[in-house]
Amino acid sequence: MFAFFCRRIRDLFRLIWVGVIVVFSVVSTTEFSYASDVEKLFDQAISLIKKKQERYDLGKACKQIHAVVLTIRNQQQDDSNVCDSSLQFLPDPWIEERREKTFRLNLGASVRPKNTLPVPKIWIARDIFKKSIQVRCTQKDVSAFLYSAVLNEVLGVSADMPVKYLHEDRAYMIEKKWNDQFIKEFDDAVSWRTKIMDLSGREVYKIAKNFKKNTRCEEYSYLHWLLALVAIKKGDLKASFDQELDFINKRNDQLWKSLGLKKLAAKGYMPAQFELFRRYNLETPSLQNTVRSIFWLTVYKASGGKENPWEKFDSHFDQAGADKLRSLFKGRF
Repeated sequence: MFAFFCRRIRDLFRLIWVGVIVVFSVVSTTEFSYASDVEKLFDQAISLIKKKQERYDLGKACKQIHAVVLTIRNQQQDDSNVCDSSLQFLPDPWIEERREKTFRLNLGASVRPKNTLPVPKIWIARDIFKKSIQVRCTQKDVSAFLYSAVLNEVLGVSADMPVKYLHEDRAYMIEKKWNDQFIKEFDDAVSWRTKIMDLSGREVYKIAKNFKKNTRCEEYSYLHWLLALVAIKKGDLKASFDQELDFINKRNDQLWKSLGLKKLAAKGYMPAQFELFRRYNLETPSLQNTVRSIFWLTVYKASGGKENPWEKFDSHFDQAGADKLRSLFKGRF
């Protein structure tokens, strides 16, 4: 009887032990599968970002990041267009038109009145040269107004001022017997314009920033913006980025979510990539903002970015999720 009872106890312990092993195996397999899936998805996203051979590779990478976030949060896959709306790199006509109108308004584009020679900027420069108007600007600043006048045509800011008007303006000055020294200043401005157009965008933007430092006359601020636009037309990404931030910050609206920053980020400009991460991360935590924030940080790190803002994840995940995401980034960048 006693032996029978012992055998039953032994069999019960065997069953318990087998059950423990089975449960442990299932949990371990699940955890391994979970970790493997997240890492696989994240690595695929990084690969697409670095490859970027096709136009839609960034969009595909964003969808992989979307899946990573859902997996870490233990959420079901959804059909939301988180990435589609985040990665519209084609020009938006309405946004572009609005931006162009705002730039024109800010820059105070000179428009030639009908049957009037020369353009208004040159008249202002002449009045300052003759000391016939009371403004902060002095004769030393005449060149700034002339530089602005000859740059308008380059930018297309003033449709009424093609290059031929510069020659017409000079002919008018000679006909009306304007001051020879002033005409020489005008000629110097035209020569300066030619030199500017031969420089790279980076060199032009450096000159623009030097003009911005001059606060003696408000025209230098205007000239800074004109030269910044020239630099942008020449492809300088730093000028585009600074212009975009200024445009956004002055209006304090949601235009940063539209085209400008994303175009720069898609071109590989890392400050724009990090700025998008920062701004989405500061938005109210939601699946959409979380995915976009993590996506742009991944793009930034895959591009060679050095910043490691791992603590920024905590507002978008619970502690376990934030730790998992940190480990993904630390293990790869």
